[in-house]
Amino acid sequence: TAQQGIQIRSGLVGQILGVSHPTIKKWVDRGLVRVVARTPGGHALFDFAEVEQLRRRLERRGTAAAPLTQPVEPIETD
Repeated sequence: TAQQGIQIRSGLVGQILGVSHPTIKKWVDRGLVRVVARTPGGHALFDFAEVEQLRRRLERRGTAAAPLTQPVEPIETD
C-alpha cells in the first residue's frame, strides 16, 4: 500500500498559505489544492506536502505566508 502523507485541516492550510477559509474553498473548487480525505464529521483534510508545495509556489510569487516553524502533527482519522 502507498504511504499516506500527513493530513492537515483547513485552518492550518490557511495559516500556511496566509489565506482565509473562503479562499481555501475557492482554491479547492478551482483545483489549486485538493481535499484528500474527510474527517468523520465531514471536515476537509489536505495533504501537507501538497500544501507546502503550493506555499513554495506562492512564496516565489511573493504572496505566501512565512514557512512553518513548528512541526505538523498528523490527524487521527480512525
